[in-house]
Amino acid sequence: MNDITLTLYRGLSGTNPSAFRIDEDGVSVFENPLSGYKYNLPIRAAYRGEKISGVRAEMVEPMLFGEIA
Repeated sequence: MNDITLTLYRGLSGTNPSAFRIDEDGVSVFENPLSGYKYNLPIRAAYRGEKISGVRAEMVEPMLFGEIA
């Protein structure tokens, strides 16, 4: 099976460090930019297998490498 790489978005209301957090179960991200947020941070992630809604993906951005979204 091939890895599928995609760009996901994290909605942020500001640029302070507390605006972005990694929870125990990963980072909540979405396939499209979110309205209602001042910023939408693009994050690259990859997963293996069929594209299914809600599937967990591994981050491939250097600063977040190995984290789960």
